[in-house]
Amino acid sequence: MRPKLRIALALKDSKPPVCNSYLLGAFEFAQARHDWQILRNGDSALLTWEEALAEKPDGILGVLLPHHAVTRRSVGRSKLVILNAVFDHPFHSVYPDSIEAGRRLGEHMLECNLGHFAFLGADHAKFSELRRIGVEAALRDAGYDRELHFLTSATVRNDPAAFRAWLLALPRP
Repeated sequence: MRPKLRIALALKDSKPPVCNSYLLGAFEFAQARHDWQILRNGDSALLTWEEALAEKPDGILGVLLPHHAVTRRSVGRSKLVILNAVFDHPFHSVYPDSIEAGRRLGEHMLECNLGHFAFLGADHAKFSELRRIGVEAALRDAGYDRELHFLTSATVRNDPAAFRAWLLALPRP
């Protein structure tokens, strides 16, 4: 019998809703496969990237944020799958279908019979750009020919007055 694959979950820095859903999915998968051993730090299966890399596991599932010092060299021979990241990186990734999520959002907004639409996106985040593309596609497919008002979260953080002005300038339904 082959030894179980030692899998680390680098999810400790993740927000609870994201972390919980990934954690549940990993444990369900491990239970179904019988060949995964989820590594722990004490009672917790949630590891920081540093803890996960130090274990030199067979595989790491994790959420990668810009401040994590994860490089091909630091990963070594471990197989690495990024469950979600807001920036480009050289590792294998699993992402939700952000274009479809945006399309469904656009369809929902249309079903609400709103007359105008705005999108506040995350800065430098591929998922946000893809969701905006999906919203625009749904609106265009439905014959909506007005502008989709767009702003990124940098303005919200860096210039609250400009964000307020943007909100006040939006057309009302």
